[in-house]
Amino acid sequence: MAQFPVGSYIWIPDEDEVVIAAKVESTFSPGTAGKVSTLDGKSINLKAGETKEVKAMNPQCLEGVDDMVNFKELDEFSILNNLRSRYYVCFCFICVLWKPYLCVMFQD
Repeated sequence: MAQFPVGSYIWIPDEDEVVIAAKVESTFSPGTAGKVSTLDGKSINLKAGETKEVKAMNPQCLEGVDDMVNFKELDEFSILNNLRSRYYVCFCFICVLWKPYLCVMFQD
């Protein structure tokens, strides 16, 4: 079973933002309680049930990149975070290429 060691970065589910990037404060495994801090400094104690949905994150995702081909690991959360960090202004509409009629809206 995978473990999330102290200092590693993870994606935690969030109702408003879909996922939030966080840094692990105490080592835990999926299905056990753990402590993390978000990038804005907020400390969060995760319950055992909440850690089942946690996903490992490559720290490279914290920096917005111009060309997402340069990501070592390209997944939906990395793409979402990169778009959010690069184009996040009060309201931003992004039409996704494979579904041009489906628009995603980020709002403050």
